[in-house]
Amino acid sequence: MIFENILNNRKIIFILLIIGIANVFFIYFFYSDHFYRGDTQSYVETAKWLGGDKNAQVYPYRLLKPLGLLLPALFEKFNLGGEFGLQFQNLILYFLSIILIFDLILYFYKDKFQALLGAILFLTAWPFLTNAISYLTDMAGWFFYVLSIWLILKLHQVKEINPKFSFLLGLVGGVGFLFKESAIASLFFYFGYLFFINESEFKEKVKLFVVYCLGAFLPVLISSVIIFMITGYTFWDWFRSNWAGRDYYNLTDILLNGILTFMLGWLFLALGIFKEFKEKNKQRLKWFLAFLLPSLNWAFWSFPAARIMYVAFPLLVFWGSNGLVFIKEKIGNFFLALFLSVYVILNFFLSQIINYHQIRSIFNLIF
Repeated sequence: MIFENILNNRKIIFILLIIGIANVFFIYFFYSDHFYRGDTQSYVETAKWLGGDKNAQVYPYRLLKPLGLLLPALFEKFNLGGEFGLQFQNLILYFLSIILIFDLILYFYKDKFQALLGAILFLTAWPFLTNAISYLTDMAGWFFYVLSIWLILKLHQVKEINPKFSFLLGLVGGVGFLFKESAIASLFFYFGYLFFINESEFKEKVKLFVVYCLGAFLPVLISSVIIFMITGYTFWDWFRSNWAGRDYYNLTDILLNGILTFMLGWLFLALGIFKEFKEKNKQRLKWFLAFLLPSLNWAFWSFPAARIMYVAFPLLVFWGSNGLVFIKEKIGNFFLALFLSVYVILNFFLSQIINYHQIRSIFNLIF
């Protein structure tokens, strides 16, 4: 039963959801003035246009990924506001993602407490705090990526990775891409899964990956044709305009956004990797190899933003939670609570009190 772990741990998940709700209220209390981000206008205006407002400014590159705008467009249609539609959508995906992350960590480490710690790391990371319930679609990209991982893992458990399910998994990834392009990480993960974990013959692995790609590209192709007929705009146009922005890449922004992606969690991650190699769990290490390629796909984007780098969150929370358990084992519960508290408070402070440009100014002064 694919929901067995979730159903068997209802009490812990209930606690986790309470933490998630408290997190949302805290974000609303301290951060609501910043929900309107740089990309928000293009999402909201395009949602208004889809909702029937012909005076709204349509952004063709947003129409290329239309599924994330359908609910906001419906909210606009009923005068409820596209911003609220985006946020309502993100809140649903926010809570579903927390549950799936908990279940994934529990599968790999068989430790309920570690799964709880990892889920807390996930929902209190700086990129998550600043973007998960803002008027953006990043939450959808993260959700469809973790959903794809979860489905692949569940099918692997029951040995049901076959062409039919590969096609369906591809459809999930393709639909996710039409919400947010970062969901393409699921394709890279499936590639890693097939060639590091799946025990099929090589030809069968190639066949499964090709079938997955067909499933993934089908909804994207259909959507692209429709959007091209309406606007004359293509993914190639979008890619070229974004690629031109790579002039913004520089070592300062890569380092700063890399630090912000996990903050103090990088210490936990280093300890977690040390613990991982000491334990020598070869099967788990194979799984983690499959996560490496999707964790690096931020390099294809035009700017190294922390919310884009956060696509690495599976490895971050797996190894980060492992590092917290290492701290607990070596120096006790008090220091575990202390380090976790500092991680959460620091992330909240930097996300709610000062903005990225202020952080960058401080970073430049120091370095």
